[in-house]
Amino acid sequence: MLEENFRRAMLLSRGELSVFIERPIAAWFLAACLLLIAAQVFAYVRKRKEVQSFDPQDPHGPELIAE
Repeated sequence: MLEENFRRAMLLSRGELSVFIERPIAAWFLAACLLLIAAQVFAYVRKRKEVQSFDPQDPHGPELIAE
């Protein structure tokens, strides 16, 4: 369904991607999606660094540091 509607939007706009940011609500939704994706990538990278710095000799395991 998403692909079909994306294709329809591309046909109506004659291939212009700017149709997705011309209207304020569309730009807001796009920005919100990008922020959510960035937050997930940041959380993944941070979690991965914690796992890599894990010391198996430490009886308490990795500590989470609140920033």
